[in-house]
Amino acid sequence: MVSGTISTVVIITTLLNLTACESSDRTATFETLDSVKQVVNHHSESSRCDELEQCASLRQRNPPELDLLQTFQSCAGNNANFQISILTMPFSSHHDDNAHRHEPPIDTSQHTLCTGAISGGGGCHYAVTRSYLEGLSALGANFTFNPPLSVARSSAVLWVMAGAHTLASALQYRSTDFGGENVLVVAGPNVEMEALAGPGVDLALFPSGWVQRLFTSKYRHLSAQSVALPAGVCTEYWKPSSSGKDKQPARTALVYDKSLVSEASGLNHEVVGEVIAALYEAQYEVELLSYAHPGSPDGYSADQYRAALSVSRVLVWLSASESQGIALAEAWAMDAPTVVLASASAVIDGYTVSGTSPAPYLTDATGAWLHSVEELGQVLRDIEEGRKGRGPREWVIRHMSDLAAAKMVLDVISCTLHNRTL
Repeated sequence: MVSGTISTVVIITTLLNLTACESSDRTATFETLDSVKQVVNHHSESSRCDELEQCASLRQRNPPELDLLQTFQSCAGNNANFQISILTMPFSSHHDDNAHRHEPPIDTSQHTLCTGAISGGGGCHYAVTRSYLEGLSALGANFTFNPPLSVARSSAVLWVMAGAHTLASALQYRSTDFGGENVLVVAGPNVEMEALAGPGVDLALFPSGWVQRLFTSKYRHLSAQSVALPAGVCTEYWKPSSSGKDKQPARTALVYDKSLVSEASGLNHEVVGEVIAALYEAQYEVELLSYAHPGSPDGYSADQYRAALSVSRVLVWLSASESQGIALAEAWAMDAPTVVLASASAVIDGYTVSGTSPAPYLTDATGAWLHSVEELGQVLRDIEEGRKGRGPREWVIRHMSDLAAAKMVLDVISCTLHNRTL
């Protein structure tokens, strides 16, 4: 019998209200939080991490794909001034007038970025696209977003971020308008598998190692021309407030439940009740967020998720699989360690796929795996006593901020360009 009460139930579809990275003046919708918004300087946060003795050990516990990305830094400076055209829609749909801005600063609000209404937007994954555009802008990178052909012809790189039709358009125009094979075509991380597997792609980007392995196990020729790397989150917006979890009288655990959309993928909805019961037994208050099917009339805002994280000592994550886990990184940026229910398989398109992950970038710095509900009490003690999850915010600033993600992808593209000229 489950005792206690769940303080709040919010049905989730997607992050609706986070527009630009600098949107740090929002008012949280939870009455329990008086939000204090402050802009965080990426460089000062990274410097603060350097002063912590734990940071050296955190770097040694990274997922292998992040460690692999360090190898690209040695040649990344050789093509520092190359121009990139970032594409989320076919060239035939691009605007060639002054009403749509193609160069930074790009309007990254959600209602414009991925709808095609303004700024040359197109079909795309909003959180991923926003992160890369914000990070590249902060780095001062030389790029345009969905430019017309008259602008794109001067680019050394065509980066198709999303869409099979967009990739087909880029490959077609490369052969007729860009001088053939001299232009580097980068595709991903939101391009369909069959499109990536076709001829003409020079570099394929995947959101995590398990997704890369899934693709390359079927299309082996992609192994030598692909890289797994994460998009980032806005650490200026996702920041713990001064009135947050440490000042709450009770320990609160936020349960992020994706079983409603993950049950068909192998996650049993009954585990939610078992986890909540175990949390009560461990003397935690519980707040539940349930992720609903896309298109549900119920939604949740970034403000609501941030407010819930601000008063939570820990996030318990229940999902069958994640290609990257952006909402997890948002929690880490809020300095909320995560307990992730472990799963090594999921049902994808009707087939059971092994080697998947519900948290591809989980480390000792950001949280801990939960292999059975019976272990939850001990895992929570490990987090409370600092043995696990002792530096999530410092880790995410270093590895999964907008700035860090943009730097990684620039290094990879730059190194690929350099190797082609040798």
